[in-house]
Order: sequence, then C-alpha cells, then structure tokens
Amino acid sequence: MTWLTKSPAETRHLAQRIGALLQPEDVVVLIGDLGAGKTTFVQGLALGLGIDTTQNPVTSPTYQIMRHHNGPIPLFHYDAYRLENAEEFGDIEGGDHMGARGVVAIEWGERIEEFLPTDTIRVEIRHVDQESRAITLQPGERSSRIQTRLELLNDSSV
Repeated sequence: MTWLTKSPAETRHLAQRIGALLQPEDVVVLIGDLGAGKTTFVQGLALGLGIDTTQNPVTSPTYQIMRHHNGPIPLFHYDAYRLENAEEFGDIEGGDHMGARGVVAIEWGERIEEFLPTDTIRVEIRHVDQESRAITLQPGERSSRIQTRLELLNDSSV
C-alpha cells in the first residue's frame, strides 16, 4: 500500500494512524534516503502508541543507536545507519527487544536484515519533492491482521 503525504505533519499523522494499529512484538523497518522522513514517521508511530512525546521527544538515535520511549506500548527506536555491519547490531544486543513487550522501529533496518523477524513490517519512504513523500508499507506475516484496516486508511485522506 502506498500513500502520498505533502508535509512532515501529514507524514506524522499517517504514521500515528498506523501506530494505533500496532501491537507489542511488532517490528517496523524504515527504509529511505537521508532526510526522507524516517524519524518523522517514528514520531507519528510514537503518538499512535500513546507515548507522551512532549515529555519524551522522539529524535533520531543515530549516535546512541537505540532510544527507549515509555508509554502504554513502549517503543524501542533503533538507527542502524552508523553500524559497520549487521554483526554490530548483535554485539549491542539489538535483537533483545524484538519479541519484547513493545514495538521496535528500526531506521536503516535493511542494513541488519539477518536479525529481522520474517513478519517485519516494512515502510519505504521516498522523496517526491521538497515536502512530499511516497510512503509504501508492506505488512509482515503476523502483522497481516492489520491489512484490512490499512486498506481503509489507504482509501481515506491522510
């Protein structure tokens, strides 16, 4: 499924609606060029999970590799951009949160493919122009339960 958003606010809003459909143990991988809006998307996921982002702002974990955000459903936000290889993700015990009590979101997740569960939800964000983004989502096997709801989102405005 693909959506077109015309601003960072629309991207956050779409992600918030998707985040509200997520459950503990869901893993979301974000793929896109630098500046595509991966962190903006995760900000929306956090809102959808009920996380108070005024007290716990969602920023890129590029230098920390992982940030934990408490909420009704916790969010474990990773950024694999600075990892030299997939083994480094294992060395920092990055896979420990997969299958945990929260949702895992991984920017640049394609770099650690071997650690991802088969039911990973993939989100690709592409630049259309300065502000607009094409956002394509592919639910994983277990997360296919949200397929119908996502189709309803696809038929409505962002």
